[in-house]
Amino acid sequence: LPVPKIVMTTLEKKAYDQLETYCSDLITQVTSTSEGKGLLRSLGFFLSFLRLRFASSLFAIRETLRRRKDRVTATLAYVQGPEDWDPELEDLEPWMPDEYDLDERIVDSVLKNRTPDTLQWEKARLTEMLSGLDDLSETPSKMKYLLSVLDQRRLTAGRIRQTVIFTRFYDTLQDILKRLRAIDPGMLLGTYSGKGGQYVDPRTRSIRGTERETVKQRFLREEIDILICTDAAAEGLNLQTADLLINYDLPWNPMKVEQRIGRIDRIGQKNERVFVLNLCYADSAEQIVYDRLWQRLTEAGYIVGVQQISMLPVSLEEFNDLAAGELSPEELEKKARERISDQKQRMESMEVPAKDLFEIYTRFSHKERQRQVPITLEAIWQALSTSDY
Repeated sequence: LPVPKIVMTTLEKKAYDQLETYCSDLITQVTSTSEGKGLLRSLGFFLSFLRLRFASSLFAIRETLRRRKDRVTATLAYVQGPEDWDPELEDLEPWMPDEYDLDERIVDSVLKNRTPDTLQWEKARLTEMLSGLDDLSETPSKMKYLLSVLDQRRLTAGRIRQTVIFTRFYDTLQDILKRLRAIDPGMLLGTYSGKGGQYVDPRTRSIRGTERETVKQRFLREEIDILICTDAAAEGLNLQTADLLINYDLPWNPMKVEQRIGRIDRIGQKNERVFVLNLCYADSAEQIVYDRLWQRLTEAGYIVGVQQISMLPVSLEEFNDLAAGELSPEELEKKARERISDQKQRMESMEVPAKDLFEIYTRFSHKERQRQVPITLEAIWQALSTSDY
């Protein structure tokens, strides 16, 4: 489906601007020492992760900043000396649930060899950013659009046509679940993640934890209308009773999107057409790649012939560079076109030209017409119709 133009709310825009300022200033702070200059690669992964979390939901980035502040506080107490150490900080909340792709060692490496001044600076900046995210009661812009889509899919008796919603992060899954239940506690929701499964009991309207297999079976029996998943469901899960998949956030690895789509676009799908809807902020890295770039490549195909593209020819590193402003959309499009051209040339070198194939099949057909067949339809009919049996 066409990518909708989702404009940030005032709160989202303020949080985005603060995050970008924090990211650029953190680079300066970390690389101010000789040891820090060797952390540029790890720092790049960390900052990309923060941008992904923001693109997912304000709740997700708030939880990440909160965990980050706890780690900075613990590191600062350790650097300043044992007398300032708080024993409770030894039992820190895990940096990431098991869904996340960022290695915890990368997070820790960005805290190594830091001076007390730079740690104090980061703690103060995180405190400031978190204060602006205390109240998240306002409906996020992507949630508003999601609600409008679900309203259009309402059936009789209060049911909603089966829909699968994908998010990369468990925090965002929980936020979507909470907001949908606040609007309609009787909405038949289910969740599927690395932490297990949940579903709304239609009799009590309460949320119940269960095994992921139970959630899958309830969805296939159409006892769940909306299934909210993390990428734990992106492989090996059959959800072919749904005809709409919504990407609430978009991975920076196009293969992940293909895997998500494969949950409903598969053998056994009973609907004649299936739809995919991508939600992302206007002018974000995700919107540039999955909307603008894809449209431009498709339009080029109308002119020079259809190009078989299994998925977008964009790498994770290029997504990082685009989000950080180190790569322009035009430069990315140029690289994508070059990759498609190379792919087309490789395919042509491996395939037999159409003209040669035609000549081969023509020769085979001519030989077949000349060959005497061992038996004919008339002979079969004669044998059957005159048989004593």
